[in-house]
Amino acid sequence: MNLFDMLKADKGIPVSDPMARLWGYQYQQKHGVSEISGVPPLHFASRGEQLLDYRIYGNTVQDGTPAPENPAEVQGVGEQTENLFDKDVAVVYNAYITRGGKWYYANDSRSIRIRVKPNTQYTLSTEGIYTIFRILEMQSDVVPTEQDGFPQMSSILIVFGENQSHYTFRTSENAKYIVFQSNLSVVNNWLNELMLVEGNSIRSYYIPYGYKIPVAVSDGRNAVTTPVYIGSEPLHKIGDCADYVDYKRGVVVRGIKKLVLTGEEAVSQDSVTDTVHVQLTTTSATLQVVCTHFMSTPTIPAIAYRFGYAFIRLDQQRLYFGTTLSTDDFKTYLAAQYSAGTPVTIWYVLATPEEPLENLLPIQTIKGADVLTVDTAVHPSEMYIKYKKG
Repeated sequence: MNLFDMLKADKGIPVSDPMARLWGYQYQQKHGVSEISGVPPLHFASRGEQLLDYRIYGNTVQDGTPAPENPAEVQGVGEQTENLFDKDVAVVYNAYITRGGKWYYANDSRSIRIRVKPNTQYTLSTEGIYTIFRILEMQSDVVPTEQDGFPQMSSILIVFGENQSHYTFRTSENAKYIVFQSNLSVVNNWLNELMLVEGNSIRSYYIPYGYKIPVAVSDGRNAVTTPVYIGSEPLHKIGDCADYVDYKRGVVVRGIKKLVLTGEEAVSQDSVTDTVHVQLTTTSATLQVVCTHFMSTPTIPAIAYRFGYAFIRLDQQRLYFGTTLSTDDFKTYLAAQYSAGTPVTIWYVLATPEEPLENLLPIQTIKGADVLTVDTAVHPSEMYIKYKKG
């Protein structure tokens, strides 16, 4: 229940009544509650308790002007966490890995494949009762099929042990994936506790996959940093629309959607305007977009179409690209960019924001004169905090 709801219940004053704000002011004065907002750093005098509420608003920075052959990186607010295991894209097989490194399909067994870098040290760990039995390295994209029976995997045995919850190993120069098997056939809960990190660091607590916003509070002598985990993507801002963290409600409000083009999309051509377009799967989109490879604008004059300007337009749930390439050539271009690790990527504003629940940690303050900073490459466009005054 927020402050005005409490006032409504306690005093019988409608929340919309101007008196509610007066009561709210008096309540905050009586209980020593204050709130400020702005672009960090934020300066405030704290009692040294946890923040009562906070919001962190996204921002978007693009370094340079995008062009089809010269993409410009797009960055949001957030730093990648140490955990490299994305359970949402992990490939899970109904398979068992034998002691001899053979691959056997069985409905009561599960094995997981994760992409890794070559010649890199990793630590793979689980939590509690879950034990990793086998870890193999795959040097090919080819996976044995069920019809193969008991094929020997094209791999090098890295780890071969039991009754452990963590393993440190180094991949070979030809490594593409690791495949591992654990003692749990129903993997869902187990995957939520899995961590893969670079180096030999043994976990002391679980770190989610995705992005975090490290928020630091310092009084000039001491400092405490809270990692605010925000999910699989940074927080972005396009125009007046910004993703933001809402601590009180325990959600990350996502008003901006990311789309990565691979070349497998259905592409159509408009011969009148010399454009190609890609149909979106969502029906909740607006005209505001940002793209890595094309300049973007919600409105383009007709002459821009005819002269093939580099731009992107979203209209009628379609992404329009100003190019004279045929549909086949454009698909080839998209596939080539994706294969090169520089995929054509679009961020667009949703008409109806999404609100995934996140594990939002409380932010601790230090008693006295505090300074709150955010340790990210791209700083938030704004932050709001509510706290008990010192």
